[in-house]
Amino acid sequence: MPADSQFLALFQANRGRIYAYLLALVPHLDDADDLLQEVSVRLWQNFHRFNDGTDFGAWSFSFVRYAAMNYHRRKRRLDRRVTFNDELLCAIAHRVTHASWRLDDRQESLKSCVKKLPERARILIDGYYMRGGTMKSVAREAGRSVPTVTKALSRIRGLLAACVERNLASESQL
Repeated sequence: MPADSQFLALFQANRGRIYAYLLALVPHLDDADDLLQEVSVRLWQNFHRFNDGTDFGAWSFSFVRYAAMNYHRRKRRLDRRVTFNDELLCAIAHRVTHASWRLDDRQESLKSCVKKLPERARILIDGYYMRGGTMKSVAREAGRSVPTVTKALSRIRGLLAACVERNLASESQL
């Protein structure tokens, strides 16, 4: 795969994690949006240094961390209000990175658990969560009443939560 296609695929797959990481380090959405543009350019410029087969998200986090530190340094120079120092920023970055990996594990576990559901349950989940339907539209599609679908989705959420917790507990014991 050409480098530009590989970069785009990796960046798109990790864009949500990168942006969430930025939002944890930068207090304003507009600033985070600007920094995302800056970081994406730097990632592209340095993509030749990325080791294929390693975690692109983790690699990109170092660029985000330095961009956020520079952002806070500029803010300190321009504004005398209290801002994060580098030590605090690094501590936050570490915690967010760890939380991001845990979230990835939870998402993978959830996908696995959804696949194990009976087809009728997967149809309800797909209609309500994946396609963003209303209870009324999902009930109509399923040929069931709204209260029945509401109860079914509540039960399914409970089953999925238990399944995810079991999967994560068993993985942590490995």
